[in-house]
Amino acid sequence: MYRYVAIERQFCSGGQEVASILAKKLGYKLYDHDILVETANRLELPAIYVSDLEETSSTNPIFNLSQTALGGLSKKKNIPLSEQIFQAEKQVILDVAENESCVFVGRCAGHILSEKEDCLRVFIYADDAFRLERARTKEKIPMEKVEAEMKRVDKRRSGFFTNHTDCKWGAKEFFQISLNSATLGIETCAEILAAAVKNH
Repeated sequence: MYRYVAIERQFCSGGQEVASILAKKLGYKLYDHDILVETANRLELPAIYVSDLEETSSTNPIFNLSQTALGGLSKKKNIPLSEQIFQAEKQVILDVAENESCVFVGRCAGHILSEKEDCLRVFIYADDAFRLERARTKEKIPMEKVEAEMKRVDKRRSGFFTNHTDCKWGAKEFFQISLNSATLGIETCAEILAAAVKNH
């Protein structure tokens, strides 16, 4: 039985919803926003800054702020904020994994826990039409901004993942299971993953 499930997801593919349903089915702790909050606490940074900066590639110019007032909020002024945030999130993930079975959303958790044989690495994706509709109805993003936001977030997540894993985001070589939430449905995706966890 897998003790950990690490889910990466395209924007508005329903990956977070799948993770939430799965965690309830398994009785596992769900870690998503909790990681952000704990990371902010450990770095002594406002959570809103970490939220804006996490899952962003270190090639982004904003990560050169380690010597500025923003970067100065952290004690490690000589280390780029990108690396500080990733290393803090990595340690949070490793710490909680020592104590309980978990479902993780994003933040390269599958890579961080790659040495554990009882970690299931999952990628949730969907076609653009499905994601655009979810962005409009679930996230309440104005129609004229939906497509640009979808491309922006996917690029951000892909860059972050590739930067920290040297693996292509969504690559079958890395993920043991990839599920199309548009074709299967959110609930079915969770059911498939629950079965995979229990039968391992």
